[in-house]
Parts: sequence; C-alpha cells; structure tokens
Amino acid sequence: MVTVEKLLKLPKLSSLRVLAGGAGLGRGVGHVTVMEVPDIVKWLLGNDFLITSLYAVRDDVRAQCRLLEELNSSGCACVAVKTGEYVKEISIELKAVADKYGLPLLQIPYDMLYLDIITSVMNHIFDEKNPRVVLEKYIKDIIFEAYTDSDLMLERGDLLGFAVEKKQYLAMTIQFEASYSPTESDMQANWYRCSAVFRREKRA
Repeated sequence: MVTVEKLLKLPKLSSLRVLAGGAGLGRGVGHVTVMEVPDIVKWLLGNDFLITSLYAVRDDVRAQCRLLEELNSSGCACVAVKTGEYVKEISIELKAVADKYGLPLLQIPYDMLYLDIITSVMNHIFDEKNPRVVLEKYIKDIIFEAYTDSDLMLERGDLLGFAVEKKQYLAMTIQFEASYSPTESDMQANWYRCSAVFRREKRA
C-alpha cells in the first residue's frame, strides 16, 4: 500500500516538510487532489493526497481548522500546503488540529510545482497497483464526473497513457461465455493483449 510516509521518501518529494500530524504518516494514499475552493470536501474520493495554498480560507484560521476537521472526517490521507503567497505560515491552531487527528500536515516549498507532486505521487501509486485496476477507476471517475478540475484529469490521463483530450478512441470488447467467470489471470492476459493492440495502433 502507498502511504504518506513512503511518498515522502521519494527524491522529488523529499523537500516536503511534516509540520504536524506525524502520527498519521501511515495513512494510505490512493489519489491526488488539488483544492482551491471552499467546498472541496464533497469532491474527495477518499485517501486523497490533498494539495492546496488554502486560498479559499486564507484570512480565517478558524475556517482553516474547521476545514482540516472535515478533511479528516472525509478520509483524507494528508494535507500539503504551499505557503508564502496566500498563507505566510501555518498557524499553531492548525497544527494542533492536525496533531489531534493524526492528519499529516505538510509544507510545500514555495518554488515547488504542483505538477511535480502530482506526477510523483501518481507514478508511485501506478507502480504499486495493478495497472488495469488503476485505469478502470480513472475511466469510471470520468464517466461519473468525479473530476472538478479538467487540467488534473488530463494530467492523470497522460500519466496512464490515456489521451482523454482526443476525440477519437480505440476500444476493445472481449466476450466470455455466459456460464464462464473469468479469472484474474484471464483478465490480466486480456489486458496485455489489448495493450499490445493499442501500442500497435498508436504507431500506425
């Protein structure tokens, strides 16, 4: 399982600093989400590595604390805050809430790009999970409109080799007998067959 602690050991994420909530570094991470709107909680998928500048609540420490409590209740894995432009530094009150719930509160260096974090986290998740399962979930999230940020959706698609911005797609349907229940080995074999076809078509 990908955890916050494992991710922080990646070279590109080593400059992220744990400010509070260190007891929760073992929380599992399944997604990366960027928050710059106040109602982000309803869009979370669970186990989110949340990236934010706290812009929506930049002038209200109490609102920041309430938000952190809501994020914890929603199953957020950690909250990584870019300080410097909107929030100069993380308040003692916010750190106390993070420690109370064991919700890792991380500081993002001002010169670090969100995209670098997203790419590193998604690549690591993809490496540890079954690629077929990851891609299936990505497609389902698009169908059921789980994404509120179209740029993030495109970036994740690029990481998975799925160019969602294109208007033409190649799809394959494999049919089994009604009485047969395909095994995991069957599904994996068909995944590789489909991938081979897609790679060939891409080169054509």
